[in-house]
Amino acid sequence: MNDDLRALFPISERVVYLNHAAVSPPPTLTIEAVQAQLKDVAENGSINYRSWVATKSARENSQRI
Repeated sequence: MNDDLRALFPISERVVYLNHAAVSPPPTLTIEAVQAQLKDVAENGSINYRSWVATKSARENSQRI
């Protein structure tokens, strides 16, 4: 694993981790995205639901390219 990729997984600073396709530590980008989503829901409820769906659709469309 290169250093840039390793930096996304803070657990790799302390231990050697073998991802066995069950439960694994998420990368920091995932943690930040989930935290941002939860903060938005906590502060705004479902007001921004349409923008969440649009983000999901944009990701799905970019995966098809």
